[in-house]
Amino acid sequence: MAINLLFYKSDNVIEVLGLQNELSGEFLNSANVIATMVDQIDRTPLDGQPWPVALIYDGFGTGNYRATLQSTLVIQPGQYVIAQITANAGPGLTRYWEIPILVNAGST
Repeated sequence: MAINLLFYKSDNVIEVLGLQNELSGEFLNSANVIATMVDQIDRTPLDGQPWPVALIYDGFGTGNYRATLQSTLVIQPGQYVIAQITANAGPGLTRYWEIPILVNAGST
């Protein structure tokens, strides 16, 4: 399993790729997608950026959304955080998931 990384003292990009309706297979290109980064232990939002952050649709028709996480996030190398993501494309089309992320010192 790949490890998701957040680079310390750096701007980072958070992405949702290929958001789609599981029943029809249709890409969801007009969803409201938001994310909040929280500490893995106490689940409190990280300081250094307003939450939630909106992920913006990239315009290519394949359900991709992106946002920049600011370099001012209060994190430490070796810390585990959780990306809490919600995508809402209308009635019956809401998804919530959590992604564990390791803070990396940025040397790799």
